[in-house]
Amino acid sequence: MKRLGLVGGQKPFVSTDPPLFITSIIEQRRSRNMPELSPQVKDLISKGIEAYANSNIEEAIPLLREAIRIEPRAVDAWTTLAECHLDLGQQVECLQLRIIATHLREPDVETWRELGQNSK
Repeated sequence: MKRLGLVGGQKPFVSTDPPLFITSIIEQRRSRNMPELSPQVKDLISKGIEAYANSNIEEAIPLLREAIRIEPRAVDAWTTLAECHLDLGQQVECLQLRIIATHLREPDVETWRELGQNSK
């Protein structure tokens, strides 16, 4: 093992930041998968989430579907829409919507594993 030429009891500087190229790849994925949402889409998603939180699923679903129609990469709309269908007892629709939302996110092994188990 090669020793660093440090003076006295100095400790070597070790960066915990990821290398620049990895940061660049992550940012490219985020920008590809997570678009900047228009104010209209943000408003639709916000109203849809609020309606869902207030147990008004019949109001939430069309708002979230419209947000998805305008911006199909709006992950929050897909995720909340999936929860709406789950609350309605529509497990197959929920699973399908969660699969789409997961495709749009950063890779997550645990989520894919859960979705695989639920699809059996």
